[in-house]
Parts: sequence; C-alpha cells; structure tokens
Amino acid sequence: MKDSEESWLEDAGQQLPEKQAHHAGKPGSDFAHAGSPLDGEREAYQQSVLRAVPVGIGVVVNRVIRDVNPRLCDILGYRRQELLGRNSRILYASDEDYRYVGREKYRQIAEYGTGTVETRMQCRDGRVIDVLLSSSPIDSSDLLKGVTFTVLDITAGKQAEIRLRESEEKYRSLVEQSIQGMIIGRDNPPRICFASKPMESIIGYTPGELMAFSSEELLSMVHPDEREIYYRTFRERIAGRLQQIRREFRMIHKNGQVRWVELFGTTIFYEGAPATQTVMVDISERKYAEEELLESGEKLKKLFDNIRDGLFVHAVTDSGSHGVFEMVNRSASEILGYSEQELLGMFPEDIYAPVSPDAGIALEMSLLDHSGSQLFEAVLVHKNGTRVPVEVRTSRIELSGRECTISTVRDITGRKRSHEELKKIATAVQQSPTVVVMMNAEAEIEYVNPRYTELTGYRASEVLGKYPAIMQAGMIPRDQYNRMWKTLKRGRVWRGELLDRKKSGEPYWENIIIAPVKNDQGVIANYVALAEDITEQKRLWSELVAAKEKAEESDRLKTAFLANMSHEIRTPMNGILGFSELLKDPLLSGSKKDEYIELIGQSGRRMLCILNDLIDISKIEAGEITLQYTDVCLNEVFHDLQAFFEPQAARKGLYLRCGKQLDFSDFHIETDRVRLTQILTNLLQNALKYTLSGGIEFGCTKKNDQLEFYVRDTGIGVPDHLKERIFDRFLQGHADVACKHDGVGLGLSISKSLVELLEGSIRLESSEGKGCVFYFTHPYRKVRRQEKERKPLSAPPGQKFKQDLCILVAEDDNVNRILLEKVLGGKHIDVVATVDGCQAVREVRQNPRINLVLMDIRMPGMDGYEALREIKGARPELPVIAHTAFALPEDKKNALDAGFDAFLTKPVNIDELFGLIRRFTE
Repeated sequence: MKDSEESWLEDAGQQLPEKQAHHAGKPGSDFAHAGSPLDGEREAYQQSVLRAVPVGIGVVVNRVIRDVNPRLCDILGYRRQELLGRNSRILYASDEDYRYVGREKYRQIAEYGTGTVETRMQCRDGRVIDVLLSSSPIDSSDLLKGVTFTVLDITAGKQAEIRLRESEEKYRSLVEQSIQGMIIGRDNPPRICFASKPMESIIGYTPGELMAFSSEELLSMVHPDEREIYYRTFRERIAGRLQQIRREFRMIHKNGQVRWVELFGTTIFYEGAPATQTVMVDISERKYAEEELLESGEKLKKLFDNIRDGLFVHAVTDSGSHGVFEMVNRSASEILGYSEQELLGMFPEDIYAPVSPDAGIALEMSLLDHSGSQLFEAVLVHKNGTRVPVEVRTSRIELSGRECTISTVRDITGRKRSHEELKKIATAVQQSPTVVVMMNAEAEIEYVNPRYTELTGYRASEVLGKYPAIMQAGMIPRDQYNRMWKTLKRGRVWRGELLDRKKSGEPYWENIIIAPVKNDQGVIANYVALAEDITEQKRLWSELVAAKEKAEESDRLKTAFLANMSHEIRTPMNGILGFSELLKDPLLSGSKKDEYIELIGQSGRRMLCILNDLIDISKIEAGEITLQYTDVCLNEVFHDLQAFFEPQAARKGLYLRCGKQLDFSDFHIETDRVRLTQILTNLLQNALKYTLSGGIEFGCTKKNDQLEFYVRDTGIGVPDHLKERIFDRFLQGHADVACKHDGVGLGLSISKSLVELLEGSIRLESSEGKGCVFYFTHPYRKVRRQEKERKPLSAPPGQKFKQDLCILVAEDDNVNRILLEKVLGGKHIDVVATVDGCQAVREVRQNPRINLVLMDIRMPGMDGYEALREIKGARPELPVIAHTAFALPEDKKNALDAGFDAFLTKPVNIDELFGLIRRFTE
C-alpha cells in the first residue's frame, strides 16, 4: 500500500498552474503509456485525480496488466510494481472465473461497446472477494490497443444485502456514506423508490427531487444523443433480456453541465417486488482525460505520419525474439506498399530480404537485436515483390515498461540509382578512348584518366597538382593561348586543335574541348578538358588531299584517255567503213581491191587490239586474271615474236633482232605462255611506236633463280619527270606527241600488272632522246620435259575439204551468219543456217547429213549451252564448236567444261576455223 500511494500520490494536493492543469488530464508515462514523460506537476495532477476515484482502475493490453491505480492496489492488497507486466490471470480466484470474465466481457463489448461482469477476485493474502468488473476498450475500432477496466469491491455489498434484510437502516447508512450514487426504481409504472444522497453531487438533484420525477423528467436528465440507447437498454432489462446493466452515459446536471456517468444496474427485490438497483459513478474526469488522450494521440499520430522516413516499432519478447510491429507510420506504408493495418500484423522477418540471392537476413536481424544504436543498409521486400534498398537506423527503447526496438527506414533507391549512374560515368571516363583531364579553378590538374597516360606517357602521379601540358606556352602560340584563357574565363567552352609533345618528346596533334564547370553560385569551380589524338587523322587528311590531287590528275588522264580511245576506235572504224564503201565501185581494179581489203584487215586488227587491252585492264581491276602455267619454250616464243614484228619493223626501216638467249638446257620454263607473250608484245609494240630510226633488240638473261627479260630501243626516250608515272594507266610517255602514235595508253600498265601476277617486277632505264630499256623479271622454274611440236591447224593452201560436208551454223547476228555462209560456201561446204538454239536442235534431229555444228553462245530463246545439251543428247558423236564473242580464258574453260569440242572466238580467224573443221571431219 505504501509503494502504491507513493506512486499515485506524489505531489498530490499541490495546486497546478493553469497551463499544467490544462494538460493534467493527458496520459502520463505509466497509466496512459503515451511514450513520452511528463513533468512532475502534470503527473501529480493525474495521480491526484486517479487517487480520488473510488473504484479500482487498470489497463490491460493483450492480457498483460499495463497500469493500475492505488485503489485497485488497496482492494487486492498488491503493490503496484507487483502487478505491472503480469498476466491478468493473477487477479482471479480460478481459471473458470478468468475464462468466464473474458467471454462475457468481450461479448458485451462487441454488442454494447462496454462490458460489466460480477466475478470473484483473489487478494494477495489469499482472500477471495466479490467484485463488479467493468471494461471499456481504449479504441473501439481496434481492441488490440487494450481495455480500461474498473473494479468495484462488492463483497461488502453482498454482505450488506444479508444485513439489509436484518437491518435496513444499517444498509441505508452504508449507502448514504458511499461516494457512489444509487437509485432503486420500479419498472411499472416507472418511478424512483429510493435515491442516495451522493446522487445530488453527481447530477445536482436531491433524493426527494429525484423520487418526485415523472418518467419523462427522468429521461430528460439523459443527454439527447444517449436517450434512445438508454431507453432501449432499460427496456431490454425489464423484458428480461439483460440481467445486469453496465453502460456509460452522458447526463445533464441540474446546472446544465454535461456529466459522464457509469451505470451499474441489476435486478433486485425491493419491498417484496422486482426493482432495478442502479449504482452511478461520475466518470467525467476520466472521460475528459481519455478525450485529451485521444486528442494528444491524434497529434502524435500526425507528427508520426509526417516523418519522411518509415518508422517501425516492435516489442522484444521475453525470449529475445522479435514481436509483431505495434506502431508504423504512413511513410512505412508508402515505402513497402502495405497498409498500416497489414504491417501491424507482420514481423520484421517478413519485410527484410537478403542483400544477395545466396545470403540470408541473419546479419540484419542481429543488428536489430543489438542493444545500442545501429546504422546499416538493407533490402526490404515491397508488397508487389520488388526489392527496395533502404538505410536503417535502429535503437532500443522502453515503452510502458517493455523493451522495444524502434527502426527508422529511409528509401535510398534514388541514392543507389545515382550511385550506379555515377559509377557508370566513372567507369566510362576510366575506360574512355578520349583523354579526360579535370582541373580546379586555378587550372591545376586534379584528375586524369588512363587514356591520358597512354597518349602522353605521363603517369597521373607526375601531373596531379600541376598545370597540364596543354595549358603551357610550349608549342601553343602565345596569342592562341591568351584567346583560349579569355574564352574560358568568360565561362564559355573552347574548342580547337593543338600541337603538343608527349613525355618522349614526340609531337602529336590533338582535338581538344575545354569546358568550365560552375558551382551553385555560378562561379567557375573546375575545368574539364576532353582531348582526342588526331595525329593519324592529320596524316590521313594529308594523304587524302594528295589522293584527291592524284584522283583529279587521274580524272584528267581518264578524260584524255577517253578522248584518245574515241580517236583510236573511230580511226580504224573509219578505215573499215570507208574502204568497204570503195569496194562497191564496179570499175575498181583487182590490185586496188586487194589493197583496200588489206587496209580493212589492218583496221580490224587494230580495233581488236584496243578491245583486248580494255578487256585485260577490266579484268585486272576486278582481280579476275587467272594464270595457266604450262611448259613453255622461250626460244619458240622469241622466234614467234621475231616473225610477227619483223615485217612491221621493216616497213618503218628499223632493225629487229633477238639478242641474248638462254642455253639450250634452259629453254623450257614453267609459266603462262599467253601472259608472257602479251607482256613482250606490249613492250615491242611500244618500242616500235616510239622508235623513228635505229632499231629494237629483245632477249633474256638468267641471274641466279631469276630470269630477266629486256626490250631495248633507240627511240625518243622518256623524260625524267615521267619515269615514275610511265606505268600509270591512261598515260603515254609523251602526251604532246600522243596524237602521232596509235594506242590508248594501257599497254605498259597492263604489262606491269601481269609481271607482278607472275611474281616479278618491271623497271625502266631511259634518257630523253636516247631511247630506253624495259627490264622485267620472272622466277626461273625449269621444266626438263620439252613441249611436243604442235601440228598446224590451218589447211594447206589450195587443199579442198572432203565431199558431202555439211555444217550447221547457229548464229543470231545476221552479218556474222552471212560471213560464215560465204567463207564456208567458198570451200564448197553445205551450210544450214539457224538463228536460235531451238532451230539448231530441230535441224540436227531432222537432218542426218550435218557433220559439224558452229554454235553461238548467246542467242534468243534457247542459248548455246542448252542447245548443246539437247544436241549431245540426240547425237553424242556430233562435234560442236563454240563460236562466240566471249573471249576471256574462263569463257573458254567454261565452254569446254560444258561439253563443247572446241572454242573459236570472234572475230573469226579463217585459218583457225578451217583447221578445226579439218580436225573434226577428217
């Protein structure tokens, strides 16, 4: 009792200042457990009020006693500290009483909002007393917040009833001396039979006034908002549906004030008839205290919910485990997506997630268990399953005598994202192929990336705190240096190209951008320089300019070439067409006809050479030249060239001789005869073209594993400024005299390309006016086997073909078809002419006299290849010769692979044609 009184009566009786008196009704640190201590005067005022209440009062949360008033300690004989934190079962005489009170109390609370039960309680000394227990939830919307209960010791009342029957006066005396008001009323008609004197202090009316009131006057004492439920409650009691009544109502005091009262009603027999005994207790002060508590709680909740960080409070159980969350704020709900009610039913383990997939949350839980303050990063699980990175600050506090953990949680998703972005930027700067230099406002280097070291050779430690090389006068002109700084000081970006030096002293060009970086006050705090090595670009640009100039020169040469080619083509065409017209003259003599025919032949051969050169240069450009290596007798090649060019040299009054030759044992080598002959032919034609007097010599010498061919002339020579370009395409040695010579300027270029394809090299030795010598090399690949003598294909002059020879000519070009008909008809050969492949196949199948077929490749309808397959299918033994304008080596190979027996190119070589006819028909 002494301890209880000291707790509740400390500073009792002192008059509180007005401001403190206003807050005195607010919850204190113990009874109301608002979580924040009040000053001594406020607590004294509260305890003074609670001490004055004649009933025992306590607070139970989750069956645990959270607070009691001194009166309850007096009733049960316990000290206050002996009850706090204990299970409420300690108050009851038996488990049966404990369970009955729990069921009945919460049944009434669920139905009526409050509950009143008569039961037995056991005192500390073992005595069992009868009590009237009334309970009211602290928050009717959430019973988990606990209940406030009052305990009225009715043991004396019970005994008084017995004594009342013995002595009504003694009973009356007891009632009158009680601070609780009591009235006894009849049900029918409603009237008050007895009213105790304390009723006057509760509602202001004397017992006599109350006993004289009508039923309407009695109902008018109830607050208008409470009258319906008041009336219904008593009607239910009268009807027998309620044995007891325990309700809180607002009553209108005689002076007009609203007073809260708690009614305890039960059915008794009074003067031999049923009556209702109602005990009335003034609970106005308690209600006002509760209202202030709620108001204070609302203010605290607003403050709680307006905290930016999420706030979680959970108790620590006696076993040390984590209890459910008892308090959370709105920010906690916003961070995790759960409602506050959902969070209040969850444990800390429910919201934490492993930082990494293969880790647990043991570390986080251990930090929550730590007794001191902790700050750590963790990951929480959002309601939608996403992971939320947070920063957690946790500490242990004591609330209402219990140890709790309070955690503030800050969503750091944005911070993490910014960190990741900065990390990406830092990685990009570190790995950037561009030089990055950061400087302070005084242009002292604060950072360089690895590319700076790669480019300049300076390590970061060598340049930090110093001026960068790009800022030093060095190789930067002073005026450019000053302009650059003037621009930067104005807060503008500077761009330019600078010539700098590496640590090794090697100069290099760089394209650089320097940008000032301003702080929040608009003052330049840093400079960032981005530089790119453009030395190679500069070199490529110089080469590009040179290439452009060369291309322009090449374009000029092409223009000249096209003009020259037009001249070269038109000149022989003019001869062909002109002399063809002259041949129409019927009075033309035989000698003139022969002369004109020879001139037409020369013009045709000249045009054919031009076309061959154009085809060769096109194939060289496309990289489609293929070499056919065979056993070649060099002396035979020289003999053929001597025989071919000697007439031309003689007509110009020049000598042509074959000089140095190989020994007999070295005559045969492995090479492409056609391409080797083409190179020598081009060089000899070039020598004949530019040699006006003297002569030409050609030959070959052997030097180790190389053969060196040469063509020497006594011509006009080549000027020094043209020696390097003499092998360029479209270029003739003397552009000013080009008009005097035939050709389009491709011979030497083609020869150079062919020499290189044969794995050799070509060079020129010359002096202007003193002739020149062309040398080219060729790998020496000796072949011991000598080539057999080839049988001439041409028919002996004047020899006739066998009788009954019939040749099919498939040719869609009218001129070529007529030409073949005239040539073959002149040899008394029967000719069957067709214009496409379909006709040719039909003629072969219908005419068994056909001995040979001359087949064009490209024809309308059915081409030569398809016609060949049809003919060979019908007559496999019939020879078919391809006669086509496709003159490339691969064209010949493709034709022979397809099944043609021979290949003859246009324009037709009469001797070769007759040789093939004789070969396949005799």
